Amino acid sequence: MEIFVKYLLGYLLLRSIIFNVVGILRSLFVFTWVKVPVSLTYTNIEESPAVEGVKLYEVDIWYSYSYETENFISKQFAFNYSNSPLLLLHKITMKRLNNRKQIFARVNPKNPNQAVLFSGVNFFHIVNLCLPIISGPYQFVEVQAIKKLVKG
Repeated sequence: MEIFVKYLLGYLLLRSIIFNVVGILRSLFVFTWVKVPVSLTYTNIEESPAVEGVKLYEVDIWYSYSYETENFISKQFAFNYSNSPLLLLHKITMKRLNNRKQIFARVNPKNPNQAVLFSGVNFFHIVNLCLPIISGPYQFVEVQAIKKLVKG
């Protein structure tokens, strides 16, 4: 059982790192997309119900843009963004948007329905990449402690 837990935690850690690295690469790739001005239509930080006593927050941003005479609406503001208990992270994201005089999105010229506000590596990419690296060993230690308690 102990070997299974080690492999499972290792797999989950590796999967999380790969997922985040792929998201960072996608965020860098969008620099090849067309830059267009956008109008924010809705911004808010949503609070999800607490799960096991932990509140989760998510940035909810809607924006409109035009590309080649067509109008579009999107809510994708970044790749690999996910809700988290770090409210400060979401407040920083909102502040970055609100402090800009003009906001731009990158639009996929092959699929103009696909656009993203934040391109390149952002603070939440770094946080999402570091959390599994930090929490992986911690989870292994926690499993060891639980096993000791169960054995008595």
